[in-house]
Amino acid sequence: MNPQSLPEAKLAWIIWNALQQLSDRLWDRYDKDFVSFAMEEENQGWKSTASDTEPINGSLPDHSIRSKL
Repeated sequence: MNPQSLPEAKLAWIIWNALQQLSDRLWDRYDKDFVSFAMEEENQGWKSTASDTEPINGSLPDHSIRSKL
């Protein structure tokens, strides 16, 4: 099968299918690692968002969630 002789849409379809197979194999191999990475990123995003926010009155009591971060 020569890629130059295939219509562009057919070649795109073949590439897409190959990428799906690769994705499935990577997920099967590294699923626990991927979940761990996603949880770390989500946690970092939450901490970043929380540290960027200011309360309406400009102060936080000592028992606030910010003091626990």
